Amino acid sequence: MKKSVFIQSIYFILLSSFIVVFLFAVSEVFTIKHFNERIEKIYKNSINYSSNYWADQFYVANKELKSLIDKNNDTDYNLICASQEDDLIRERSENLQRDLTNMSIINDNQITFFAYFPDKDIMISSITYIDYLQEKEIDELKQYLLAYNRGNSADWKDVQLGENSYFLHTYAHNGGYSGCYISCENVLDDIMPQDQECNMYILNMDGSVFYEREGNRGYAKGFVFSRAIRMINKKICVEIPYDNFINSGSYIFLILFFAMAASVLLICIALFYQDRAVFRPLLKLKAAMEEFSGGNMEVRLEERTSNNEISVLYRTFNHMKDQILNLKIGIYTASLEKQIMYNQFLRVQIQPHFYTNILNLIYTLANAKDFRTIQDLTKYMTDYFRYLLSLKGDFVWLEEELQCVEYYAQVQRIRYQDSFCLKITCNVDAENEMIPPLLIQTFIENSIKYNVMVVQDLQISLLIEEEEDWLHIEVKDNGSGFPEEMLYRIERNEDIEEDGKHIGITNVKNRLQVLYGDCAVVRIRNQREGSVVTVRIPKINNDERLEV
Repeated sequence: MKKSVFIQSIYFILLSSFIVVFLFAVSEVFTIKHFNERIEKIYKNSINYSSNYWADQFYVANKELKSLIDKNNDTDYNLICASQEDDLIRERSENLQRDLTNMSIINDNQITFFAYFPDKDIMISSITYIDYLQEKEIDELKQYLLAYNRGNSADWKDVQLGENSYFLHTYAHNGGYSGCYISCENVLDDIMPQDQECNMYILNMDGSVFYEREGNRGYAKGFVFSRAIRMINKKICVEIPYDNFINSGSYIFLILFFAMAASVLLICIALFYQDRAVFRPLLKLKAAMEEFSGGNMEVRLEERTSNNEISVLYRTFNHMKDQILNLKIGIYTASLEKQIMYNQFLRVQIQPHFYTNILNLIYTLANAKDFRTIQDLTKYMTDYFRYLLSLKGDFVWLEEELQCVEYYAQVQRIRYQDSFCLKITCNVDAENEMIPPLLIQTFIENSIKYNVMVVQDLQISLLIEEEEDWLHIEVKDNGSGFPEEMLYRIERNEDIEEDGKHIGITNVKNRLQVLYGDCAVVRIRNQREGSVVTVRIPKINNDERLEV
């Protein structure tokens, strides 16, 4: 009997080997296709990310430029325009130079800001050290401003300064000019890795080449990916050679043919020998497993006296069945622990962009020697982090959560220079109510993050009320609202995370599902101005508070 099983095992191994080869050959075609599609998707995502990033950069530059001339007459820019005193002009020029440099630093030095006063022949730039080539470019910029200025608009102009191409935007005010320019080379930087073989262009909307990166090669065939950049009516374009994609050649079909022929032959031979020794006992084992999974706890296989593999399987099945019956409570406990770990993981999942932005803000304030603001910022951040690091349970007191929201709002007020207003109205006993941690802060953060740079006077209101055994939380703002497609996906409980964005909302919904099941409700809708987020959760009773 042992010899028969051994011989059958040899046949089975041979059969398995050819089946693996056959399946590998079949899957190779689909794998290559899927791999190529994934590479193409990665390239498209990279182009889309760069396009959106630069669209935001152009928009922010417009807004910062306009802030220089839209303020009152006491600004450095307007005082320089109006003054004839050399000492005052010198002092205000130094202040304006520092402000322009800080604006450039905040934008990662990718945007050069300047102010030009023709009647005083003063050019102030965010570039601290100017070499010969940059001085030549600035001279050409002066000539351009004097010759081609046609009033203020939101349009960006294409200019050639020296040997470089730039996108230029200017505002004329009080006899002077404030403006900024961005190098075409900067726009194409970091779209693709440095070692990636590709051609990169900036195209006009009609498809003609506006700017071609130095070092581009001519490819016989290649994939072309492009995406338009708002604000400048241009498209960034990347050309990837076909060599970067895998070509499924004709050798795949040869492998398919021989593998299929060998597999069919061996299957016919092996089936004859495997039927009685393997297949029938396995079918019996399968039937017993189906009965057990269907709820028949009394099913048991007859154990054979032989020591072959089938007998070992029968004994193993009987032993596993006994273990499953004895470990039901253990499995249930492990499931609860896993659910608790998952909830803890969701609670501490925080995007790193908030921390990097705060560090950049501290750096900018240090350059400006605004130590008082740095002290205030450090205090609020310390209180905020102390709250985060102290979280241990699934619930916190509502009063502590509202204090955390206030810490976070104070940090953001410093960062955005009081560009928003947060009103908190709590009509419940915050000292005796408990909610999941970071529940409210997530939606406040969402309102600030996606609206503070869009709405000039951002108003955010937080209302907390109770109704019998329920807590109602409402966060309202006058921002730009949510895209309709995203609202549709939220209504259907679909994942709305995209490239790390909106992970907080997904996080909150998952945590509420773990903690409350279907009892918790999250509603998000747009209104005439902005959006409204409504959360309804059950109140924690006294027994549950003792457990917490």
